[in-house]
Amino acid sequence: MIPYGLYVMTAEDKDNRISAISIMNACLWGIGWNLIELRIKNLLRRMVATQLKKSVLLLSHGLNRMFISAAELLLLYVFVHFFLILQFRGVCWRCL
Repeated sequence: MIPYGLYVMTAEDKDNRISAISIMNACLWGIGWNLIELRIKNLLRRMVATQLKKSVLLLSHGLNRMFISAAELLLLYVFVHFFLILQFRGVCWRCL
């Protein structure tokens, strides 16, 4: 019997967490790299000098990276499904 509050991780749970951390890391690097490039080229100062709010700038970079990550994930799943002929298991894949 497992005591209350403890959770035993299976290999599948570890794989899911690793892929989630990988996606999060790619998003953070993508946003950070773009902001650093804007700062090096002195474009960030010009954007701040306009009426553009800082929160809108960060939100636009975040949403852009989220859409790019979703497109990359979709391409990866299509490749795996058609070329490697693997089947996905889980609730999300029943609707496809």
